[in-house]
Amino acid sequence: MTDKMGFNERRVTFDWHNQPVEAFGYRFKSKQEYKWAQYLEYLKMSDEVDTWQYEPHTFEMKERYRKRRIYTPDFKVYTVTRYAHIRYVQHEWHEVKTTLRQKDVTRFRYFKADYPNERIVLVITSKPRTTKRIVLLEKAKKYVDDVIFAGPIFRKLGL
Repeated sequence: MTDKMGFNERRVTFDWHNQPVEAFGYRFKSKQEYKWAQYLEYLKMSDEVDTWQYEPHTFEMKERYRKRRIYTPDFKVYTVTRYAHIRYVQHEWHEVKTTLRQKDVTRFRYFKADYPNERIVLVITSKPRTTKRIVLLEKAKKYVDDVIFAGPIFRKLGL
């Protein structure tokens, strides 16, 4: 059958641009996650961030449509706010994306429905240019607490 289709034992491969990077004691899945970790280290040195962790927790979401889904956000970031002499440590989850897909928006929706008290921040490397990507970003904004465009940050820091 495949001979008639012209494959003749050719293997179909995809060239993914993600290249794992090891740094800070972690193995990052992509260069963009590594760059965001560098930025978080910069914020840590300037005392804007207390600490951060890479993929420390996996959330199990409720069963929907006979599927049980899990979600592991990229970063857990601890921020410190001070009022008088009291120090409050809060955390938020950062998800780094180069481009948004519909399955990402669905994942954010399920996560927010199951864990409404968790704060999630979407980090996108560049602003979307196509109408489809803009619409996906607008949908994602309903379920995430904040959106950060990381491209200008990376350029400013020379990353």
